[in-house]
Amino acid sequence: MDLLAFYLQTGFNIGEMEYNGTFLELTAMSKIVDDYYIALAEGVRGKKPQPKLTQMWKDICERLERRNFHQWSDVAVAILSVSYDDQHKLQPAFKKIRKNVLKNWRKPDHLCSTLLVPPAQRSDAIALYAFRERDKEERRQRMSDIAAQVFEHAHVKRCVILGVNIDRMDYPYSTLIVFFRDGPAGAGL
Repeated sequence: MDLLAFYLQTGFNIGEMEYNGTFLELTAMSKIVDDYYIALAEGVRGKKPQPKLTQMWKDICERLERRNFHQWSDVAVAILSVSYDDQHKLQPAFKKIRKNVLKNWRKPDHLCSTLLVPPAQRSDAIALYAFRERDKEERRQRMSDIAAQVFEHAHVKRCVILGVNIDRMDYPYSTLIVFFRDGPAGAGL
């Protein structure tokens, strides 16, 4: 139960300690899980312990589950591997990207995405990509270019790109595509 509570609190994202041989002793972390199940056994319904996620990340996971496409849970694992701190960093970075795309979308090499390349020990990268309705014909190629940029990092094996049509402001995303380093060119979802 301590390990479950540790996952809910950290998502197993603990920086360098995850890889440098640091010994962790997880004791008394399970209180939140224990309290929930004790209350449940006594017939009291409380809020179920959940992973620590920003609202946007919760909404992305819920949408993945609702859409229920082939291998949606694999994509959810990649999304859930983003630390809470990185979730908070990506959102304002993406807000700047949206503003840039609104202003510069006609320029061929405008900045249209923000990337999260994982540490060397992890292999799933995440990108948030903004596009305009008028530019949607270029969407697949731009997403492919983003994946190519991510795959410049040799340890990255999979890249999940969440695209948002900023003219419609689809929330939490409009389209999603998964690119694999060693596999098909990409699977649109």
